Amino acid sequence: MLLHTFANTPPWRSAHADVVDASLRKCACEGMALDWTRYEYEEDGVHFTNAGASAFRDDAVATVLGRCPRARAVWLIADSTIDHNNYNKSGERTALADDAIVARFAEQGVAATVDAARGSGFAAMSAEGQHFAARLAALRRRGASPPDAIVFIGGWNDEGRAADAVEAAVVGACRAARACLR
Repeated sequence: MLLHTFANTPPWRSAHADVVDASLRKCACEGMALDWTRYEYEEDGVHFTNAGASAFRDDAVATVLGRCPRARAVWLIADSTIDHNNYNKSGERTALADDAIVARFAEQGVAATVDAARGSGFAAMSAEGQHFAARLAALRRRGASPPDAIVFIGGWNDEGRAADAVEAAVVGACRAARACLR
């Protein structure tokens, strides 16, 4: 099963985000509605505080498991929605946010793999090989256990790209994701 968090939602409403959501719908990727207004944000208004990241983690895990109650393995492909909280105040990557999500899924008997990269998206960071499809392919090459569900969290970093380029990138990521599912 392919899932995604809706992109066209507060605080990120835009015509671009609507293109991301519409493209994902066309690929039969099911949307997950989260109440983004209930999370605590940093002063920048777009990244979670640690408390906000914890609330997001709990909501995201519960929502994924509610949609995929029989899942034994889940992959989350994300941008800074998760990765922002993987860094300490000194800028060192700690992976605390990734580890917290993996632990929350493990409490429910589900093996989770989190691949989060700040600034990434369906097309964003394609020159660096860090866009969603490339990271899915890398997980597959590394031999990560095939998942029952893949969750896309992002699309906001693709803002400003041509709609047809975003749609093509979404189609490519969904194709890559389906090749990874059990």
